[in-house]
Amino acid sequence: MNYAWMKLYVEILDDPKMGKMSDALFRSTILVFLVACKNGGSGDLPDVETLAWQLRKPENDVLEILHDLENFKIVGLRDGRHVVINYKKRQDPLTVNERQQRHRLGLTQARHEAVTLTDSESDSDSDTETDKREELDSDSRIERLTKYLRSKNFVVNRKTAFYLKSWLRDFPDEGVVMRAIDDAFEHGAVSAGYIDKIIVTWKVNGLPLTHDEKIVLAKNRNMDRFEVGLKQIIEDENNDDII
Repeated sequence: MNYAWMKLYVEILDDPKMGKMSDALFRSTILVFLVACKNGGSGDLPDVETLAWQLRKPENDVLEILHDLENFKIVGLRDGRHVVINYKKRQDPLTVNERQQRHRLGLTQARHEAVTLTDSESDSDSDTETDKREELDSDSRIERLTKYLRSKNFVVNRKTAFYLKSWLRDFPDEGVVMRAIDDAFEHGAVSAGYIDKIIVTWKVNGLPLTHDEKIVLAKNRNMDRFEVGLKQIIEDENNDDII
């Protein structure tokens, strides 16, 4: 079954994965969604040759696009064919129960807002001020990190802000992000993409030890070896006394 339209969620505007894409890949992603819609709505994509014709691109370019989308966990493989992950789930219509639940939730929220309007007005000023402070704090950290990137001769462009927001969501401590920047710089990689790989690795595997922490750990290990050796010497001397 072919569809004349599809759902495109506004949350894409704030999706870090989409924000990190180049303009060309972003456009290709939307086109891939449209092809999945035209291909029956299950998320399945046609073979590469057909997809290349539908996107009006060379097959090698399409293979590169699919590879990039696999890295972003947007496209995967199912039974040997490419498929847009979660496409069907995101496009399926709501069930009757789901629509009723949303309707009831909307009525409940409306009643709650009407009853608590006075209370919410008294709290709105403080909430607004808190939001403003958090936004300013986030902007300040992004500005400091942008300057730090420039000081290390990293490429800074319009996508940098998307990367920085994503990194700070993973590690709110900007010092951790600076460590990742330093790590990339030491390896001669001056791109945000390389830093992003470091951040993702740390998020999955945990933060590595700092240089100072490694020194302390080495000292503790040496001390443990010394104490074990000393204990063995004392035990040997005691055994000699017994003999």
